[in-house]
Amino acid sequence: MLADRLNLGADAVWHIDHPDGQKTGRYSTGAELFLTGEGGEQGYPLRVGYVYDRSTFDKYVTAGLGFVTPRLGLDLGMRTQVGGEGSEFLFEVGLRLFMPQ
Repeated sequence: MLADRLNLGADAVWHIDHPDGQKTGRYSTGAELFLTGEGGEQGYPLRVGYVYDRSTFDKYVTAGLGFVTPRLGLDLGMRTQVGGEGSEFLFEVGLRLFMPQ
């Protein structure tokens, strides 16, 4: 079932202690689709997201791909700036090891 494999998320952060008139707020949303075979022991998370920083008016698009087993997780991710000042591009690789219980 698709609802069991699809996760949606959103969050927001505001700076309460700031000078009057300064705009704050960072808003983000994203989705993850976990593709797995029989048994669901391992699979491939596919991720997309969007970030808007109100203080700088910067906008970003994010994407990621991973491989997860009961023992390890490998993630590849990127973030690219699509609006605002500048032209940032980030790429990251992550490795997670899961210890047996």
